[in-house]
Amino acid sequence: MTQGQPFRLRFAGYQGPDSPHTLAAATFLDQISDRLSGWPVETTLQPDILRLGHATADLPTLVSAGRYEFCYLSTSYLTRFAAGLSQFDTPFAYDDVDAALADLDGPLGQRIADDLVDRAGLRVLGFWSNGLRHLTNRVRPIWAPEDCQGLRIRAIENYLHTKLFERLGFDVTPLDLRELMPALEDGMVDAQDNPLATIDRLGAMRHHRYLTLTGHLVGVVALLCREADYCRWPDGVRKAVAASADEATVLQRSVAKARESALEKALMADPAVEVANLTPLQRDRFRACFRPVRAA
Repeated sequence: MTQGQPFRLRFAGYQGPDSPHTLAAATFLDQISDRLSGWPVETTLQPDILRLGHATADLPTLVSAGRYEFCYLSTSYLTRFAAGLSQFDTPFAYDDVDAALADLDGPLGQRIADDLVDRAGLRVLGFWSNGLRHLTNRVRPIWAPEDCQGLRIRAIENYLHTKLFERLGFDVTPLDLRELMPALEDGMVDAQDNPLATIDRLGAMRHHRYLTLTGHLVGVVALLCREADYCRWPDGVRKAVAASADEATVLQRSVAKARESALEKALMADPAVEVANLTPLQRDRFRACFRPVRAA
C-alpha cells in the first residue's frame, strides 16, 4: 500500500442510527479521516446489520471475512474466546458500569484483549458502555424471584445468561436481537432483559407494561478490528486508528451514561410503565439466587 492508494474503512454495528454506539463509530471514522488527511480515505458506516438480514453474532465473522474493517459487539458473544469476559456476565458482579470499565482499562482488559487476538484474530481497540441490564415483561410486576416463575424470557445465546434465568424460574428462549422484536409483538416471549437504551430503541415498553430495575448484569461492548488488517496497515494508519479509537471511547462512554440516566427518569415518569425500583434488600434476594451459578 502506498500513500496514493485509496484506503477503505467500513464499520458495521447493530444499534441503529440514534445509538451512542453509532455516534461513537461515526466520530471514530471521522477522526481517522482527519488524521489521514494525506490519504484518499473512503469511510462507510452501516448502523444496523440486522436490517440486512444478519444476526448480531455475525459481526466477528463479517470482520474476519473482510466485509468490514471494524465493528462493535457485546462481549457476551465473545466469552468463548476470552475466559475473563465471563466476569461481566456474572450477575451483580458490578454495581455500575464505571467500575466494570475501570477493570477493563487495566490488566484484566489487556488479558482479555490478548486472548481475543490469539483465539479469534480480533484486536480490541476499546471497551464501550452498554449500560446495566434490566427486566421487562408483559404479565405482572417483578419484585422478587418468585414473580419470575413460569414466564418465558428471551435470552442471548450465552451459558451464564441461560443458567441465571433458569435459576430464577424463567422458561428460557434463546433469540438473537433481530428476532426479539417479532417475539415481543406476537407474544412468543413474556419477558426480556436489556440495557435501557436498547429497551427504548426496540420500543419494548409498547408491548411490556412492567419494568424492573434489577441492574443484574453490566453491559460491555468491544470495539474490534481484524488483527491481520491492523498488522498490515502502515504505522501511520495504526497510530491514527488507535488515537481515534481512544477519542471515540471517551465520547461513547460519556454519551451512554447520560442517555441511560435520562431514559431511567423518563420511564419512571411514564404513566404507561409500571416500574419496580428495587431496594437494596430486594436486590439481595435476586443476588442470592444468582450466587451459585458459575460458568461451565
